[in-house]
Amino acid sequence: KYWQAFLESCRHSKYYPGLMTILLTGVRLEEATKLEVRDFDLEGRILTVRAEVSKTGDRRNLALVESLCIVLLGRLPKSGVAFPYYWPRCQRQVKKWLTEIGVKDATGLGLGLYTLRHGFGTEAVKHFGTFEVQKMMGHASIQTTSKYVHIDELAVEPERMDQIFRHTGGAQSLSQDSNGKKVTQK
Repeated sequence: KYWQAFLESCRHSKYYPGLMTILLTGVRLEEATKLEVRDFDLEGRILTVRAEVSKTGDRRNLALVESLCIVLLGRLPKSGVAFPYYWPRCQRQVKKWLTEIGVKDATGLGLGLYTLRHGFGTEAVKHFGTFEVQKMMGHASIQTTSKYVHIDELAVEPERMDQIFRHTGGAQSLSQDSNGKKVTQK
């Protein structure tokens, strides 16, 4: 819910394309600062994080959402470094925007550009497996990915679990008796 408000806050900023790229791809700040225009295939909707740019030294391809491609299409330079910003100033501005919209620091690192990466991890794991998110974020270890991911205490509804494991419980089901107490039925 915060991310739409964040993107709206910075929509007219020169930092918008870079911030949107971090939030919607999960690239590290250090990687974002080294991305070049040639790394973006807007037609194929792929961002290539080159091995020499990646923290782990591994090349990875990341999907680009359509809305990000549209923004980048009109705002990337013709060549060279994709986001030629003074990033420390950007970091201060990001902290201000996040504070204004009420984002809380769930990482212990303070609000800032890493908050966007954490936001990506949290949203991505709701729709993809943890191992997929690990690859997207470029983590060597699943334990590192788990630090970036903040999941609600009960993230999966019991009904969804029933659908997955419906063949393991026999013909029993839970229902309520006349007093509202859960009882097992065959």
